Amino acid sequence: MKPPSSLSDVLRPEKSAALMQAIGYSSTDIEDLHGSGMLAMDVGKLPLEDRLELLGSDPENLLSPHMDLNHFKPLKASGDVVLVDYYTGARLKPMKLGPLAIFGQRGLEPRPGPIWSESEQLQTLRSRFNRIPVRAVTSRQHLDQELELFRKINTPRSSIFFRGQTNQYFVNRRPRVKEFLYGSCSAQEPSLPSTAYRRQFNYLAAERHWKAIVADIDYRLSGFADNRWWVEDDIEHVYLTSDGHIARWHRLSTMSISQHYGLPTFGLDVTTSLDTAWWFATHKFHERDDTAWYTSHKWHEQPSENWPVIYVFRSSDWDPIHDLELAAERPRRQAAVLAHGSWGVHGNIVADDLIAVFVLAPSFGVAPAETRDIFPSDDPFYRELLSLKASIGDKHPLYSGAGLKHVFEIVEPPS
Repeated sequence: MKPPSSLSDVLRPEKSAALMQAIGYSSTDIEDLHGSGMLAMDVGKLPLEDRLELLGSDPENLLSPHMDLNHFKPLKASGDVVLVDYYTGARLKPMKLGPLAIFGQRGLEPRPGPIWSESEQLQTLRSRFNRIPVRAVTSRQHLDQELELFRKINTPRSSIFFRGQTNQYFVNRRPRVKEFLYGSCSAQEPSLPSTAYRRQFNYLAAERHWKAIVADIDYRLSGFADNRWWVEDDIEHVYLTSDGHIARWHRLSTMSISQHYGLPTFGLDVTTSLDTAWWFATHKFHERDDTAWYTSHKWHEQPSENWPVIYVFRSSDWDPIHDLELAAERPRRQAAVLAHGSWGVHGNIVADDLIAVFVLAPSFGVAPAETRDIFPSDDPFYRELLSLKASIGDKHPLYSGAGLKHVFEIVEPPS
């Protein structure tokens, strides 16, 4: 008996194209769907363990109540064939492409969150069923005043986080697919995938190496004081069958430290510090060989669509990583938080927690902090990582296999 296919096998473009053609999609339809991150698959051919990657995705036909049913034309398919969106994780029964607005034409305002009139917004973005307001701010004082509205309605169970970027990036959708999902070809979705997703880096294969690296450095820096790394075999079974705290600490500490020091993971860097987000929004990243540096971003002569941004997220399912009890100074300096980002068929899942985007006008100015304030050179963990990378060289399996090549030495800008 032939073994069932894995998720990666089933979602190959050539298999997806064959399924779509059999259903009745034209070559143009297939090109538009594939070019927009949507593939066809037969769920029935997946083994049970691979179906776990689809958990958390929408059940088939979970659609907006505001979709335009006048354009709804289902397509018949044999087996359990669905369309899978690699950005939202949505699964849809096959249907003819048209201006359906599957996720709704207008979208839901973020709740809880301040409501700005259309005239007060620079633009609006969409993330699945959500409508995300975009507001221009002219100074730090102006931004603080706007954020006070969010803080007043903040609750302990739902915290606010920030992320700064020198540019906005958007999900690449074909016009017909935008109409299919949102009813308008002008709809824009913020693109916030994890680095592992963007670079197609196999984090799961690298994670076991990084767990050993993090544990080894922690042993030497702490004098073997932390016995959580020793949990294994029968003892590990005890912890896993109680509250799972130690197992969760292992995964969180490994992924968060890996992510924060350069390894592409399923996480996304965010922060509780507005100053940190401001700094990353107004400093550009550069790399050369094994070194990297930041320069002040200049956007005074750029059009508003190219101005830097600070994203505001609200979620109760994110993990602070500045208090992991590891000798890692960088996460503390940056008040770092790990957003559980994209994996499997959930490439842009973090965007569902986005509640506002603030665009920084040229008058806002560059954050005053120095690079050494954000990336301290007196970081014990960072120095150990650089030393390990230098000692093994670029021919060692860990250099690429564990992703150590992504650990850059942060230096001053070349003169």
